[in-house]
Amino acid sequence: MDHRVEQLIERIAALEGEVRRLRDESEIRRLIAGYGPAVDACVADAVAECWTADGTYDVGPVYPTMTGGQDFVDMVSSETHTGLVAGGCGHVMSAPLIHLEGDEAVAVGHHQLIRHDPDEDRFVVWRLTASRWNLVRTDDGWRCRHRVHRMMNAEGDGKALFAEAVAEFRARRGPTGS
Repeated sequence: MDHRVEQLIERIAALEGEVRRLRDESEIRRLIAGYGPAVDACVADAVAECWTADGTYDVGPVYPTMTGGQDFVDMVSSETHTGLVAGGCGHVMSAPLIHLEGDEAVAVGHHQLIRHDPDEDRFVVWRLTASRWNLVRTDDGWRCRHRVHRMMNAEGDGKALFAEAVAEFRARRGPTGS
């Protein structure tokens, strides 16, 4: 085969790989960004669809670890959650740092819970956490297999969660794991 044809085939294969990576990252970003609006609108099935059938969410001492779709539906439908939403709140995710490896990915970022303060008629950050999403590619697209979030306060483990993720990403790829 002509050397130029071989080079062209290699370049096309490299471009296909890059397009797949960009699509994967885009789908993961949409999944994470979509969590906040779904949980704030109390669309329980949309929240549950973010996870694999046996996916887990370790919220720490705030709430028991959830496992599987029904636990997510129950959390979103709970009096605690619906009361929080009724009072005015927003679950806001930062843009995640994503590391892809084949059909698995890790994404980390901040998660803020912003609540309305009726006495001051303003919104305040009520909780700030470090969030780690372990994701897997499924037949239905990317889904979360395990999510952990930890408080970013003096007692929380948020800083340690981020430090571990950054070290892991750097070891795999470079300064930020990109």
